[in-house]
Amino acid sequence: MIGEWFWKIADPLLLRLRSRLEHLDDVRPSTRREDALRQAGAIAPTVRLLPEGSLSNLAARDRLAIGDYTNVRGEVRVLTPDASIRIGRDCYIGPQTRIWAADGITIGDYVLIAHGVDILDHDSHSLRADQRREEARDLFERRVEIDFTHVSMRRIVIEDDVWIGAKSTILKGVHIGRGAIVSAGTMVTKDVEAFTLVAGNPMRVVRQLEP
Repeated sequence: MIGEWFWKIADPLLLRLRSRLEHLDDVRPSTRREDALRQAGAIAPTVRLLPEGSLSNLAARDRLAIGDYTNVRGEVRVLTPDASIRIGRDCYIGPQTRIWAADGITIGDYVLIAHGVDILDHDSHSLRADQRREEARDLFERRVEIDFTHVSMRRIVIEDDVWIGAKSTILKGVHIGRGAIVSAGTMVTKDVEAFTLVAGNPMRVVRQLEP
C-alpha cells in the first residue's frame, strides 16, 4: 500500500492517473436486469437504474430517453405508442415516484425528484362511467392495455434545476420553470414560474428564489 506521503510529492501525471483509477473503481457493474431495462429506451450508458427503479415503454425505443448520470429509483412508463418521456442529465428520480406519460413529459437537466412523487400527463381514466366500465373489462377480463382515446391528456414540461419535494403531484398540462422548488406534498395543477417556491393544496406561491 502506497502511503499518503508518496502522493504529496508525486508527479501531477501520477495524481491524475490515481484520480482516474479511483473513479473506475467506483463504477458498479451492471446486472442482467439493468441491461434488460436499458433496452426499453435510449438510455445513456452512465445512467444508474437502481434495483427499485423500473422502465416501461409501449412506444418506439427513442421515445423514452434518459441523459447521462441520471439516477432512477422510481417508475418511468410510456403508456401509448404516441407518447414520449425525455429526462435530461444529472437528474434524480426517487423511490416510489411515478412518471407516467400518455402524451409527453419533458424533464430538463439537474432536476431532483424526491420519493413518492406522481407526475401524470393524463387523467388515467375517462370521466364517463360507461367508458370506465369498458376500461375495467379491458384490464381485468380481456387483459389488455387501457385505450387512452377517451382520456384527457396534456404535455408536462419541467425545466432545468427544478426540485420537487416528496409526495407531490404534478398533473397534466403543467409547465414548471427553471430553478423552481415544489415543497413536499404540493398539488401542482397550474404553471409554476421560474425560481419560485410553491407549496400546499391548493398550490400557492410562497416566495421568489434567487437564481
